[in-house]
Amino acid sequence: IVPNHAFGQSPMVQLYFNPDAGDHGEPTAQNPWFNPQAKHPFSVGYDFNHESTATRQHFKDLFAHWLTEFKVDGFRIDLSKGLTQNYTGDDVGAWSAYDQSRIDILTDYYNHIKSVNPNAYVILEHFADNSEETVLANSGMLLWSGMHNTYKQVAMGWNESSDFSWAYHGARGWNYPNLIDYRENHDEERMMSEALQYGNSSGTYNIQDTLTALHHQQQAMVLFMSVPGPKMLWQFEEMGYDYSIFYGEDRLAPKPPRWDYLLQPEREQLNRVTAAMAALRKTDAFRFGSFSKNLQGDGKRILISHSSMDVVVAANMGVSSFEMSPGFSKTGTWYNYFTGEAISVDNVNMQLSFGPGDYFVFTSEAMPQPFYEVSVKVIEKETGLPIEGIDIHYNNAIVRQSDGAGEAGFTAMKGSYSIGAEKFGWLSQSQSGSLSNNLQLTFELERDLSNIGEQPKTAKLRYYPNPASDQLTVENAAGAHIHIYNLQGQLLLERLSDKENINIKLNNLKPGTYLLMLLKDRQVVVDKLIVR
Repeated sequence: IVPNHAFGQSPMVQLYFNPDAGDHGEPTAQNPWFNPQAKHPFSVGYDFNHESTATRQHFKDLFAHWLTEFKVDGFRIDLSKGLTQNYTGDDVGAWSAYDQSRIDILTDYYNHIKSVNPNAYVILEHFADNSEETVLANSGMLLWSGMHNTYKQVAMGWNESSDFSWAYHGARGWNYPNLIDYRENHDEERMMSEALQYGNSSGTYNIQDTLTALHHQQQAMVLFMSVPGPKMLWQFEEMGYDYSIFYGEDRLAPKPPRWDYLLQPEREQLNRVTAAMAALRKTDAFRFGSFSKNLQGDGKRILISHSSMDVVVAANMGVSSFEMSPGFSKTGTWYNYFTGEAISVDNVNMQLSFGPGDYFVFTSEAMPQPFYEVSVKVIEKETGLPIEGIDIHYNNAIVRQSDGAGEAGFTAMKGSYSIGAEKFGWLSQSQSGSLSNNLQLTFELERDLSNIGEQPKTAKLRYYPNPASDQLTVENAAGAHIHIYNLQGQLLLERLSDKENINIKLNNLKPGTYLLMLLKDRQVVVDKLIVR
């Protein structure tokens, strides 16, 4: 909710309003709810006076109504630092200083909310001096961390200002983990967008490349999720959402939902890593353990210690390789959380090699492997040569095409699976089973000779690769109309093929998602085309 201000259409404003005052009219001094002029910076509309008994009762009634009638589980108070009558004009520093009157106002609202529902959450977008935030946090309110600028350095591979120790509530002197940590929100730029614009590089490792940036996001996400306390993820952040906040020429313009991101292996991997860290955070070690860290350099290390289990997190947020000790807390057997591999630690200072963006999460107790790598290879049975462009289906949900080496991969959860391989002109194959480990599977396909002579009438339109980079190949394309549209429906490319197989150059298309339409005879194919 936004208890700072209301606009001119509000009847509470209009009841006591002087249309001739100021530039656009002002509430009168007799208005029981509003100040004639705002008391603080960043005010929009007309500023509520929260020391007025009328305003205080209005918001208490509002909180109670939403809690009892709509059963909401709490409130996030926008710009909560604005709930003050201390005049600071445009001085942000003075506005952010310790303000006992603001603490009293927020505490009164908090106590009222808790009297209606003791389990309700109260979240503040506050960003005041830590002395004030400490009082609010220790009373039970939750506050946003404001760590975007630090976390983006980790995502972009720049060491300067990349120490995110302040993301831990204990570093602020708070008694409870009431700091809501985040990297992105509605007001700030997306990590992937900034990485693609400003990412660091060394040699062939360039974070401004999409695939490299997605790889680098994994270590950034692991480090972010390794700090105890509540977390907030923004729109598709767990898949590397790379549309700028200014997409649509407006910060507030709708941003396209990208569920198709999961069709891309690198984004699927980032999503799985995020989910795996969320699962690990449910353990007693993260909920009740102690937290220590070394976050100054490119090699960042975190240790979670608890009687039930210790967790060691180590990552290279930089763009160069090095060796580093992960910081094991004791000797003995440790387990790689993501692979399930057991390692013997004879020396707590033992070192491991870290390439750019590499990371490890080790646990002192064996944990279920959170996901598995499924590798599929397709070869011709007669020659043993790889086959490109085969449709590989996983659980009839995700389809990937084999690359030039005849390979495709998936990051999959434990459970039943069904994998199929098919392409016109080849006899399809499939395999089903229960996935409880990494899986490597080879299909040996034979040519389907049953439709020889009928191919011109029955041959399906085929296209690959998807995702594509510089070109798209369309097979059986003679006489086909080929259209590529952007997501706004604008036609960007049109071809009428006079060849059986045609290569469409994509150099003029920016990385992103497009709509591909193929029309031939009575065949109509419409699909998302991802350009990298």
